[in-house]
Amino acid sequence: MGRAMRGTRHAIGVLTLLAESVHVLLAAPAQSATVSVHTSPDSLTVGDPVTVEVRVEAAAGDVVTFPRPQTPAQVEVVNLETPPAEAGTWMGRYTLSVFDVGDIVLPPWSVQVQTDTQTAIVYTDSIRLHVASVLDDSLAAADIRPLKAQQELPVPLPLWIWFALAAVVLALALFLWHRRRRRRRVVIAPAAPAIAPHEAALVELRKLEAQQLPASGRIKEHYVRLSEILRQYLEAAPQFGFTALEETTDEIRRELRARGYRPQLVQTLLALCEEADLVKFAKMQPTILECDAALDRVRRFVNETARTSLLQLRESEVAEVVAT
Repeated sequence: MGRAMRGTRHAIGVLTLLAESVHVLLAAPAQSATVSVHTSPDSLTVGDPVTVEVRVEAAAGDVVTFPRPQTPAQVEVVNLETPPAEAGTWMGRYTLSVFDVGDIVLPPWSVQVQTDTQTAIVYTDSIRLHVASVLDDSLAAADIRPLKAQQELPVPLPLWIWFALAAVVLALALFLWHRRRRRRRVVIAPAAPAIAPHEAALVELRKLEAQQLPASGRIKEHYVRLSEILRQYLEAAPQFGFTALEETTDEIRRELRARGYRPQLVQTLLALCEEADLVKFAKMQPTILECDAALDRVRRFVNETARTSLLQLRESEVAEVVAT
């Protein structure tokens, strides 16, 4: 290990500058200008900062400018400093970072020299750098292979997850068993027979009669309820079957005549509806006997039309017309 470390220190490369003072390409206005280059440090490895100082000697009164140079991709210009000129000497100090090993050649750098009337560009020669590897010969010669890919090992599920899954499965099984058991116990009860429309109307009439609303002065309420029972029967009975609850008395009249009911039936039904309208809207005050008589007329109308079909009602009308 000691020999390897000593070999490594010895192998940390040397920065070689092949031209400390380089030839200068001069234009006519700057023939008296000279340029020199100095680099540091002497040894260089990958990533180490490199200082390149470009010194220009020019005539008094000239102005020297150091543009930012173009460098290869593996060389980065980190900083550029231009200290104040002293006695005709200008300095451009560049800080570089090198990210490669071996010989690296930098292209000529330009320096601008300006007189009172003209401007010239001065170029340095190419600058060659040498960056040594941090590995010594023994390490470089060693057969170092890349690491193998990590082997994927199966990760067992935690024990609590297995318990949770078992609990879910058990709960689902109990739910399905209980649901199936309840279905077996369900007894389908026979549906209650639907009450016939005329029977429902007669039941409501008996209830209204038992309330004795006219005797307590509630005559209008008696007729409102009586009209509702009659109109509900007209909607539910198949021999009528129109929306009597939503229609006025005039609309009921037009409905009965359009369907061809016999005149006597139409007259009886309209008389009941008009009498209820007079009490509700014209504030007519019938006697208790008249209230009871109105209820009896509605009951008689329901009983007479309960077992009569629409066809029979119309045939009666036709028979009457033929007889006349």
